[in-house]
Amino acid sequence: MEQEVELLAARVYGSRSRQDLYREDSDLDVVLSYRGNIREDSFFNELNAHGIAMAGIKVDINPIAEKRITLAEYMKEADAYLDQQEIKKLAVDLDNFSYEYDTYEYKDTVENREEQVEKITEDILNKKTECLKDWLVEVSEESDIDSDVITARSLLSRLEDAERFSIFDKQPEQEQPEATISFYVAECMEFPVMGEYHNNLTLEEAIKIYESIPAERLHGIKGIGFDLQDGDEDYSGEYRLMSGDRIDRDLIDMIPHYKESPLVQKAINDMEKYLNEKHGKVQEAEQTVEVKQKVSETPFKKESVSVEPNREQNKEPAKGGKGELKKSVLQSLKEFQARAKAQEQKEMATEKSKAHKKGNVEL
Repeated sequence: MEQEVELLAARVYGSRSRQDLYREDSDLDVVLSYRGNIREDSFFNELNAHGIAMAGIKVDINPIAEKRITLAEYMKEADAYLDQQEIKKLAVDLDNFSYEYDTYEYKDTVENREEQVEKITEDILNKKTECLKDWLVEVSEESDIDSDVITARSLLSRLEDAERFSIFDKQPEQEQPEATISFYVAECMEFPVMGEYHNNLTLEEAIKIYESIPAERLHGIKGIGFDLQDGDEDYSGEYRLMSGDRIDRDLIDMIPHYKESPLVQKAINDMEKYLNEKHGKVQEAEQTVEVKQKVSETPFKKESVSVEPNREQNKEPAKGGKGELKKSVLQSLKEFQARAKAQEQKEMATEKSKAHKKGNVEL
């Protein structure tokens, strides 16, 4: 055994390391870091086969291989677990004290004690403890029962200590790898192993290969997919983008990770733009061919020009009744006679004027 392992360090952990967690029958847990080829479970059996006790307390030795996890990493995980257990224990103690302090009010306001304990635990983990602290301070200052005052102060101290647990320490953010996206083309999107398959392409390269695959092949519906690599364990990998000139936007956006990915959304928009341009050109070409066919099929027709007589010129005057015709003739006759008489009188006056002038000259 000595030649198989090298002991590195040991630490006490578990409930015995926390004042508010251990019980009288709790074991003393020790973690032992080592190097060697022996398996952890085999080493555990060897260490605990004969039983070890200290001051009547049973000792459990838990060996960990350094190549799997370091002692510091293990203790960090162990402390986080113990922090959570201690917070749960504190929540139970707070609930019990609240019940015992005013049972009637507790029963009026709380329906399920288990749910109440979970709510207190959640409030502590989220550091929403101001109401709890105010209540404990109020009890410690106003209660006339010494045991209640002592319990309230003890719970308040534990609550303040719990908020300083390592579980609340801000963990350094892990640097996320830079997200990348590439594209693949498959002759059959449902079963990419059938027919042609090309990957590690840009979108432009994928489109060219996609268009080069004959549509009459019977392997399946051809299409283009994307391969997103952004460090996500669940959604990094290949996913369908388009098949048969149709984009699966609804299916893609049903996955929040893809809907929130700028790379995926840009790929969708670029593909939509390409398909719109492609279908627009096809429709324009089809309309042009259709117009040419209609022009070639239409027979030439000579237009006949008809000349209609001028209706205004050939229009006969409207004929009135007999009474209107007689009235028009008599009126014209009267007007003619009046003009003739006036002309005659004018000529007579002129002659008299001339005769008068001649007489004056002779005298």
